[in-house]
Amino acid sequence: MNDYFYLDSQNRQHGPISPDKFAENGVSPQTLVWCNGMKDWMPAESVPELQEFFKPFAAGPQPPQPPHYNAPQHEAPQPNSYNSQHLPPCPDTHMVAAVLVTICCCLPFGIVAIVKANQVTTFYYQGLYDQAVIASADADKWVKLALLFGVISFCTYGGLTLLSVL
Repeated sequence: MNDYFYLDSQNRQHGPISPDKFAENGVSPQTLVWCNGMKDWMPAESVPELQEFFKPFAAGPQPPQPPHYNAPQHEAPQPNSYNSQHLPPCPDTHMVAAVLVTICCCLPFGIVAIVKANQVTTFYYQGLYDQAVIASADADKWVKLALLFGVISFCTYGGLTLLSVL
């Protein structure tokens, strides 16, 4: 069997390819093809050697129609509801404060504050309101500890710098 060149939808020439690769290259029955020995480009379906590649599959036995019955209708959960319709509003995450103290004051304590702040929304959207409240209180505690440690460090460093100048 010959290898063929074909023209794509923008009339760009491709090939040569084997006819068994036509489908993966998007060659349809109307695609213009050419091979050595042909005078001009022809639609693939009009080349006798290629007709077997474009025959529709023989229709086999068809499956029966599926049974029609009234299946019970289940109400699908609403996206992003997370059972929050029965919960009070989400506790404060303290995320902004956690990020600020991480950048400005104390990296280790700030990272713990960010993790706790993230846990607030995680627990809340899982419907675990009590754990969300605890995580909110923990995030607030770690923000305050980071801020306190940052202020103490700044004052200590400033005092030591001042003493070294005198």
